[in-house]
Amino acid sequence: MKTKYRFPIYMVGVALLAVVIGNLIHWFRITAQYDTFEEMVPAYLSVFPSWLQNARIITMIDVFLLGISGFIFAQAIKVNYLKVLSIIFASLTSLLLLWQVFSLM
Repeated sequence: MKTKYRFPIYMVGVALLAVVIGNLIHWFRITAQYDTFEEMVPAYLSVFPSWLQNARIITMIDVFLLGISGFIFAQAIKVNYLKVLSIIFASLTSLLLLWQVFSLM
C-alpha cells in the first residue's frame, strides 16, 4: 500500500466489513420478530431488490466482500498501518467469513 492511499483503501475495507455486519444485524432483527424459518427468509429477503432476493447469492456477496476486506486488513498488518486495529478487524473478518462459508453448506 502506498502511503497516500492507505487511509482511503483502509476505509474501503472498513466499509465493506460494515456492510456485512449491517446485513447480519438485519438478519438478527428478523429472527427476533418471527418464529419459523419459513417466515424469516421471505421477511429477510423483502428488503433486497427483486433480482437479489436469493439467500445464496447474498451470502456469496458477503463472502466476496469479506474476502476483499480481509485482504485489505492483511495488507495493513503487513505494512504496520494501524496494526492493532487491523488485527482486530482481520480477526473479525475471518470469523465472519468462516461463518458465512459455513452457512453456504
